[in-house]
This record gives sequence, C-alpha cells and structure tokens, in this order.
Amino acid sequence: MSALRGVLSRKRLKVRIEQIIARHNNQWTRCEQVILITHSMGGLVSRACQQLDGMQDKIAGIVHGVMPANGAAVAYRRCKVGMREEDFGAGVVIGSTGQEVTAVFAQAPGALELLPTQHYQRGWLEVQGPDGKTVQKALHEADPYAEIYGRRDRWWALVKEEWLAPKDGQRITWDQYIGFLDIAKKFHRLLTPSTYHPNTFAFYGADDRGKTRSFERVVWRMKRGTREDEVAPSSDDVYGMTAQQVDMDGTNPEHVGKKEVSEQVATADGVSDHTYTVSHWELHAGMQDGTGDGTVRAERARRHSVPQ
Repeated sequence: MSALRGVLSRKRLKVRIEQIIARHNNQWTRCEQVILITHSMGGLVSRACQQLDGMQDKIAGIVHGVMPANGAAVAYRRCKVGMREEDFGAGVVIGSTGQEVTAVFAQAPGALELLPTQHYQRGWLEVQGPDGKTVQKALHEADPYAEIYGRRDRWWALVKEEWLAPKDGQRITWDQYIGFLDIAKKFHRLLTPSTYHPNTFAFYGADDRGKTRSFERVVWRMKRGTREDEVAPSSDDVYGMTAQQVDMDGTNPEHVGKKEVSEQVATADGVSDHTYTVSHWELHAGMQDGTGDGTVRAERARRHSVPQ
C-alpha cells in the first residue's frame, strides 16, 4: 500500500470496504461494518479513509501495527546515505546508497508520505559541530517541506538534484519531484492528530538492542578531517554549503574538500605507490538513537499511534 498515492489510496480503500460489505450483506448473511487491520503506511491510509463521508460508520474499528503516525525520520536518512548501515540485505533491495534510494523515493509520493510530517517534533534534524554543539540552529522549525524537503541550496536538504537523473534509470526534473512532494504534503494535511477512528487500537515494536532499533532524530556530526594543505572552511561555512560544494556520493560519511593523496611507501620488495583519501571535514549521519521497530521509535508510537 505504501507504493500508492495516499490521497487516491483512501478512495480505493473506501471502494474495497463497500465491496466487502455488499458481498456479505445478502439473504444468508448480514454485514454492516468491517474491522481494518493495518501495517505501517496502511495505517495512514485507513485514517484518511475513515474521514470520507459515511465511512466512519462502516468501520467498526481500526487496529494499527507499527504505524508512522507523524512520519519517520529514517525515511530522510535513507535518502541521504541509503540502507547499507541499517541492514545490508535490505539495502540490496531498497538501496544501499542515498543515490539509489533517491532515484526511486523522489518520484514515489507513497514513499515521500513516510517522511516526518508538519506534526513531527521540531528539531528532528540537526547538524552538530566537532564540539557536539548545534551549528547555528535546528533545521526544522515549522515547515519541513520548505525547510528541508524542497530546498536546493543546502547539502543537508532531502534531495541532491543530480540524483534525480540516475544512470540508466528514469530521469525526473526538479519540478516533477516538487509535484510529487506536494502530493505527499496534501496527504499529510489530512492526518491531523484528531483523525483517528473512535475505536482505535495499536501495537508496535520496542526493541532496544537488536537490528530493529529506530531513529527519533537524525543528527549529522562534523568531524575534522586529515587534510592540511589548505585552510579548512569553518563549521558555519560547511553548514551553509550546497550539495554541489560537498563531496556527496550517498554514503556515510560524506566529505568536504576530499582529495586523493599518493605517496611512495617502502616495502620488502622495494617501493610501491600508496593512495589514500583526505578531506577537511567528515560529515557523519548518526545511527539509531532509541528503541523501536526499525522504522518508528517506540516512544513516538506510544504517544501518537492512538488518540490521546
């Protein structure tokens, strides 16, 4: 279901519910309502569907499983550095690097709908300097669509424009991407904190040690590199750089001022050339910061999966 556009998916779900009720409402059986059992993105579509005229009365209740109620920060991270670090096997399917994930993600409104919504906590994306302190200010104050997802002028924004044209893949333009993002934004607007069915139940994962730990936030940490041949830009300068000014290849860490250095090294057989990479800065995307199911943090699921 996550591959479908949410705005259209709720109407398709409405049709399906009405078909099931009609099929079981005959001379032998009576059916007036259904119970929806959802998983992940399906929970968002069900919440949107029950807002349609007459649908709340046709749904007896909804059971949500691991629903990203206000989106999931890990969706952003996968667009930047892929899934290789989280799960190598899943990365082969979904994308090991940010380039691979973005090639599909950016043209799939259903995938974009998994991003943190306007209701997600403020400051979930952060850039920290080498001292561990926030560089300038939190990146999300009120509107993640304008402040993070739709920006072209910062390396920490969601999409590097060049990745919209993958080699041997389907190319899309920036304007097309913004159109898909707008579809996701409109869907998110349907999902206010009050859009839950009166009979709502939820379950979620709360692993605190294994592979399904989750991201509440995504923190980029700046680390000094080993390049010394030029004066390095300041941490504030790096914060304000574009994706084109950073040596971004969709892996973790990314680099600023990356350069290959060759030197001759003495060996038992004589002298050989040794090449290695140096940079002014390394930009590390942090790993999971808490318990969860691999996508949604347990605390966020506990607070937002059911009406308060």
